[in-house]
Amino acid sequence: MSATTAATPEHRSWLNIAEIELSALTRQCLDRRIDDLAVLNTELAAWQQHTNSNQRQVDWHFTTDDARAAPPLPNHTAKLSRDDLLVGLR
Repeated sequence: MSATTAATPEHRSWLNIAEIELSALTRQCLDRRIDDLAVLNTELAAWQQHTNSNQRQVDWHFTTDDARAAPPLPNHTAKLSRDDLLVGLR
């Protein structure tokens, strides 16, 4: 299996697609223990061939106007005190 790079959109829709594909890969191909690297590579190549030949499409309903109207995402960079960080260590 080879990896290629591609330009991704500026917003999170590409991440949703990646998560959907990784979830499908996990359910359809990696749902069991595979102890041999050669078998794993064969299974992944077969899954990739099947997935690529089906050319599934994503039908987005979320538009640019929807994104502009949405409230801003929460700020996850809030400053924590030393005590906040030590809570899990006590």
